[in-house]
Formats: sequence, C-alpha cells, structure tokens
Amino acid sequence: MVKLIINSILVILISSIFIAIIVKEKLKIIEYFEDGSPKIIQISKRLFGNYRKIKIIEYWKKNKIRYEKQYKNNRPEGKQVFISNSGVKIEQWIKNGKRHGKYYKWNESGELVLEELWYNGKREKVIYKN
Repeated sequence: MVKLIINSILVILISSIFIAIIVKEKLKIIEYFEDGSPKIIQISKRLFGNYRKIKIIEYWKKNKIRYEKQYKNNRPEGKQVFISNSGVKIEQWIKNGKRHGKYYKWNESGELVLEELWYNGKREKVIYKN
C-alpha cells in the first residue's frame, strides 16, 4: 500500500514537471501608448515548442480595457469582452467562429440591460431585457 502511494506521488510530481517544461505562457506587448503603457498585449502559450495566441487585450488608454478576446488555433474562441469608451460592456462566448452561449450587455452605470442565449450563431431566446 505504501509503495502504491509513493508511486502515485512520483507520477504526479513527474507529470507536473513535464507540463511545466512543455506548456509555458508568454506575454508580449504589441503596441504602446506615448506614455509607455501597453496599448495591445498578446498572451501566447507554448506547446511542444510552438507558441499559439490564446488572448489579446487592447486598452483605450492606460488601465482602461477596450476589449479582451480569447483565441484557439489563432481564431477568436471562448470569452470575448468589449467595453466602449463610454463604459457600455458586452460579454459573449464564441465557439467555432459563432456566438454560442450567454450574451450580456451592461449600460454605462454597470446595470445589466440585456441577457440572451445563443446556440451556434443563432439567438435562442432573450432571457432579460431592460
């Protein structure tokens, strides 16, 4: 029984080290504002020596996010957040290049004004509308 526990711990430890060596995230600032703060940031993940873009964040100005997009195979996939300069925020989920899942919209005051459910690029229903 003790051997089984020790072997299990060794497998977990070796797997963790292997993953840490093979999978690595890299943050790259693509563009800067005049004051030196980042305008566009790209986050990539290395898998078996190749980097793939997993997220891009763009700012309106220092610390004011314009959008945050997740990527898979260099295409938008997953959570997408867009924030207008006035503060209107939209959050949606993309799957296979189409809106899929919950879609939210908040007004400038941060109040939810729209919630919808999408399936494969088609709106299934409006859950909440103000």
